[in-house]
This record gives sequence, C-alpha cells and structure tokens, in this order.
Amino acid sequence: MNLGHAINVAETSGDTSSLVRWLTLFGHGYVELGRPEQAFDFYERALKVARTVPELQMPFMTLVGKADALVKVGRVSEAEELVMTTLAEAPKEGSLGYQAELTLRLAFIAVQRKQTAQALEAMSPAAEFARAAGGNRILAGIALERARILRAANRSSESEAALREGITASRSMGERLLLPRLLAQLADLQLSAGRRAQASELLQEADDLLEGLLTNASSPWVRVRILSSMDGVVSARIRLEGEHSSGDPSRLFAVLERARARSLVDLLHARPLSDVRKPEDLRKGERRIAALQLQLLRTTGRASRQRLLDEIFRAEEQLAPMTTELFSRSRRTARTALTLREMQAVLRPDELLLEMALPSLPHSRSS
Repeated sequence: MNLGHAINVAETSGDTSSLVRWLTLFGHGYVELGRPEQAFDFYERALKVARTVPELQMPFMTLVGKADALVKVGRVSEAEELVMTTLAEAPKEGSLGYQAELTLRLAFIAVQRKQTAQALEAMSPAAEFARAAGGNRILAGIALERARILRAANRSSESEAALREGITASRSMGERLLLPRLLAQLADLQLSAGRRAQASELLQEADDLLEGLLTNASSPWVRVRILSSMDGVVSARIRLEGEHSSGDPSRLFAVLERARARSLVDLLHARPLSDVRKPEDLRKGERRIAALQLQLLRTTGRASRQRLLDEIFRAEEQLAPMTTELFSRSRRTARTALTLREMQAVLRPDELLLEMALPSLPHSRSS
C-alpha cells in the first residue's frame, strides 16, 4: 500500500495508532533519504495526533526518528535531551527494542562529538538490549557504526568481526538497506589488507543488492537519494576498479555512470509532466491547496495559521498517491547503461568529459 494512501485511510477511519505509525514512517523515509528538515513536519504531526490518545503519549518510534533528524541537522544537544527523557520512560513500557534504539542514539551523539570511548561504551548495552529483543536490524546498525569507529582507531580485526556480525544479522532478516553498506565496508577493509579477490566478491553482492533497490525506486529523485545513502558502496567500487583498471577507464566510467548520470538522464528522458493529462481530482486538489496557501498569506493569527498549515498538510497527503501515479505515467522504458565508447563517440574534438570521484575517509560517518 502507498504510504500516502495508508495515511488517508487511517485518518478517514479514525485509526489514530495507525495514523501515528504511517506519519512516522514517512518521517523515517525522509531522514533515510537525506532530507531531515522535511521529516520534522511528519514527526510533529505524529506527536500532535498521539497526544490526543492517553495510550499513545510516548510514541517511541516517532521520538527515535525525531532524535535522528535533530542529529542530522546539527541540533545535537536537543537530540540528546530528547533521547535521555525518552529513555527514562522506556523501561516503564518494558520495551527492550526501543531501549536498544535509544541507547544507540546516545552512541551516535557521542560519535558526532568525536567521543570515541563513550560511543563504544554506549554500543555495548545497546547491543545487549537488541539481542534480548531479537532486534537483528538494530544489531546490524550497531555493527556498521562500531566497525567504522574501530577501523578509525586502527583496530582492523575487531572492525572486521563487527562487520561480519552485522552481515549475519542483516541476512537473517533480509535487511536491504544496511546489508550493501556492511558488505561495502568489509570490502574496503579487505582491499586495504590487499585481499582484492575477497573485496571484489563482496562488492559484487553489494552491487547486486543496490541494483535491486534502484530498479524498484519510484523516481529518479529517489534513486539519487538511495545512491547518496550508499556512498560507501560506490567509493569502495571506485577504489577497487581504480586499482584494477590498468589504464582502461571504461570500468571506472561504468561505476560513475550508474552512480551519477543514470538518474539524471532518466529524468531528462521522461515525458514532461505537462504532457501528461492530470486527473480532475488532482487538479481539484491543487486548486484547494493554492486557495489555502493564499489564505495563509492573508492570515495573521497564530492559531488560524496553524489550522491552515494542518489543512495544507492533509491536502498534500491526499494528493500523494495521485502525484506518484502521474509521475509513473511520465516514465519511459528503462534505458540501457551508457558505455564509455558511446560517450566518446558523441564528443566533439574540442570537448572533454572530466569525472571526479572524491570518496569519504573510511572512518567518516555518512550524514
């Protein structure tokens, strides 16, 4: 089910708990795709709805997501305060999983502050909570961060052990977003140790998983965001191909073509949205949003402005399924990958294509 449609169904039926969940998942999606500023709208809306039901006064999943978004935008002290307050309430609910998630956030905050010892210290109880709760996804996330910290501290064998533990946890639950990153990080570690064959095998699996994610992405924008979150996979592949290319840039070009060019070209090849006839319901919804925005410009009262903002938010949610369908109809048949030879064939004698790849340092944490 499309999330936008799920929100509409939950709201129409008065299913408050589902509405909080779907709004929170929307927020998680924006954080995962590197747009934390937009995630706040969904988290705040979820918290506002939750406050209307006594049983939902402490929606842990929403609060964990909001803490992540705060860290992403650099509001670390606010994130820490939120985590500490929520963590104090978690034992009352008997939620080992959320205690694991919240304790892990304290480790992330310590990483942001470059407090390595404190970060590793916080990860131990987080892992214990996760094991007790059967939270393999949480264990995989802990492994990814722990391995990164250990490698930066030149503790390579411990870093490798952490990655292998995370890979095992990810495989057991079919985790598609963390597994490619774990595989790529282990591949980069193997490459640093001169074990190129093992690195190549690991990266091939990571590539296959990444290709599956990109194939199922709903739009070029989503594909770009997926690739941004998978920069470790791309960087490790660039490093491997750079060492293997022996003067032949075609393999490196293939990596960069997928990572940078394909989504942009797909977008350029798509039918203009202006050429796709909009359904009457979509046009009606857009007119309503425009009218609400005009009212917002003319309203000075804070309460009235908040009411209008809520109405605009709901109206945009109702349009989400229709706009997704409209974009899908604008897409053309998927094209094949562009090769270096094909690229060279269209360049004029006085033209030069320069691609630069600047991978992050192995110990840096992706934002």
